[in-house]
Amino acid sequence: MSKLIGMIHMAKSRLGMDDTTYREFLTAVIGRDSLRGSTSGEQWRVMEELKRRGFVPRSAGRTTAAADSPQARKIRSLWLTMADCGIVRDRSEKALENYVRRITGVRLGQATVKQCQTVIETLKAWLDRCDDPRIRAICRAILEQAEDAPAVLHGKTVVEARHGNLQ
Repeated sequence: MSKLIGMIHMAKSRLGMDDTTYREFLTAVIGRDSLRGSTSGEQWRVMEELKRRGFVPRSAGRTTAAADSPQARKIRSLWLTMADCGIVRDRSEKALENYVRRITGVRLGQATVKQCQTVIETLKAWLDRCDDPRIRAICRAILEQAEDAPAVLHGKTVVEARHGNLQ
């Protein structure tokens, strides 16, 4: 069975088609009630019609779309702001990925909402453990987007807090 036929069967299941409905659908689209012996062009016509009816194909693995979720944006906001404040030494994406992997065991793009919440809580706890109360207060003001938050910190413009507020 080709990957396309497998995808068609997955679409049939996700759209809730029973066998009779599916065979009527095939007859209407390609003129036969089975994919057996169908050409790749006919299979693609079936797939396009399934998409038109609401099927949304997903990739086999998780994509980086999860890395752009609200939780991931909040994690980046915390990480980058804490780096701007001098709490985090390495503000790179690689360092963030390593931190998330150490806490959750998976990359940020693969983390579930619950795992992301765990990372957020560990970052907030790290911020709370900051030795310098002045730096901690400045970092919190930036994250909370307070009116008295500095626009420049350590000679650099603070722009990362726009991703989300600390809660």
